[in-house]
Formats: sequence, C-alpha cells, structure tokens
Amino acid sequence: MEKYILFAFLNGILIGINRAMNGRLAASIAPMGASFWNHLVGFCFLVILVYLTSTFDFLHTLQEVPLFSYLGGVIGALFVAMNSWVFTRIGATRTILLVIGGQMLGGTILDMATGAIKSVPVQVIGIALIIIGIKIAQRSSQGQSSS
Repeated sequence: MEKYILFAFLNGILIGINRAMNGRLAASIAPMGASFWNHLVGFCFLVILVYLTSTFDFLHTLQEVPLFSYLGGVIGALFVAMNSWVFTRIGATRTILLVIGGQMLGGTILDMATGAIKSVPVQVIGIALIIIGIKIAQRSSQGQSSS
C-alpha cells in the first residue's frame, strides 16, 4: 500500500512540474500549441515505452474497448489545454489549488454515485479546506500585489 501512496504523491509532484512547464510553453507559443506538443511528445514516449516493455496487442485491444472509453483522451487533452491557458492568467498556486479542489469535488461525486464513499462529512471537510486554502492564497497574493 505504501508503494501506491508514494506513486500517487510522486504523480502529484510531476503534475505540478508539468503544469509549470506547459504554462511557460503556453506563454511562448499559445495554450493550444503547448497542449499539442505535450500530447505529441507524450504519445511518442508511450509508443516507445509500450513497444519496449510489453506484449500489447494494439488491434485486439482496440476491438475490446468500448468506444465511449476513448473520451478519456479527449478529456485529458482538454485538461492540459485548459491548464496551460489558465496557468498563464492566474498563476501556479491558484491553478493547482483550483484543479485539486475540482478533482476532490469530482472524485467525491463519483464515489457517492458508485457507493464507494464511506464518510461524506470527511470528504466535504476536505473540499472545504481546499476552498479555504484557495481563498487564503488569493488574499495573500492580492495583499502582496497592492503593496
């Protein structure tokens, strides 16, 4: 279990780094361009990784997966494009806090819909703390910009 917790934490760090890098790229070449290069490079990396590490049967898998499942790729592309666009306008901390807040809310709704959630009040408290953190960060940055 600890290994998965460590991987999830590392994933969060990598997402933060990726957002910062895409934000810088978006400031240079535009958000959609940043999203394009992010996905093109990621696709090439995954093709090489899958080729070298697995016996992945592309055609068989393509036939087995329900068509609606491929919407995950569309949502992922929109996620990167939206992050690249927002990052350049409201900064790293606010972008990350708002995205995490949205993920918490979305995850809570999905867990509630599937019956996987054990304690709704704990989830609501977690979301409230994230929103409070966003407000504190917002006030802090407004105070610094006016001085």
